Amino acid sequence: CKDCTEANCNVRMCISYDGEGVYNAANTVNCPTMDSMCMRPSYGKDLTKVGSVNHGCGACGETENCHECDENICNGQPAPGDPFNCKQYQWDADNSVYTLETDSVACSGYYDFINNCNGPIEASEEDDVSNAGCGPCTADNCKDCTEANCNVRMCISYDGEGVYNAANTVNCPTMDSMCMRPSYGKDLTKVGSVNHGCGACGEDCNVRTCISLDVSSTTAYNEETTENCATMDSMCKRLY
Repeated sequence: CKDCTEANCNVRMCISYDGEGVYNAANTVNCPTMDSMCMRPSYGKDLTKVGSVNHGCGACGETENCHECDENICNGQPAPGDPFNCKQYQWDADNSVYTLETDSVACSGYYDFINNCNGPIEASEEDDVSNAGCGPCTADNCKDCTEANCNVRMCISYDGEGVYNAANTVNCPTMDSMCMRPSYGKDLTKVGSVNHGCGACGEDCNVRTCISLDVSSTTAYNEETTENCATMDSMCKRLY
């Protein structure tokens, strides 16, 4: 049993949908116990309801896009959040690829997803960016994050003179792009042909690879048939 010291305080009241399934802050429901929780759904851009949760009595548990509280009539719609910035992606229909705009886009009208940005996993898959990069993902092959301007992979690159400069960065094609760098030997001597920038090393970053003859023939040329040479400074050769 639980007691309280105000008139009519011995009930938990939560905001619920009206008979038409429409949100109405004046429509309340009495919950089974005084310790019942109130819950509500998440709201995205322009108060768009996200997920399957409704306003009413109950605890969220592990349900996604659900918010709970433990006071009377505490589960109303949220107030709009402050605008935030995300990197902006645009679909280039002519080349079937996403391009990252130079300037960030100001994201406004969001409620529960402040500082949520999103970007593509595959740069060549259309509709894999939601709202040009603002807010959480609503599509497949999309990745979101929860800090302003977080929806881009930036890697250190060489400057215009081909000189290493930690302050010189480049934006990679997707959020899952890898950053790479060469190996360095004695006195920061660069080893191999790899440069600082976007990209994955694979297994051959510091290996000299040459096109070889097809193993099934002594004469057939196939540029996809390669072999790793004895040293990183080995030369590749071909017939005239």
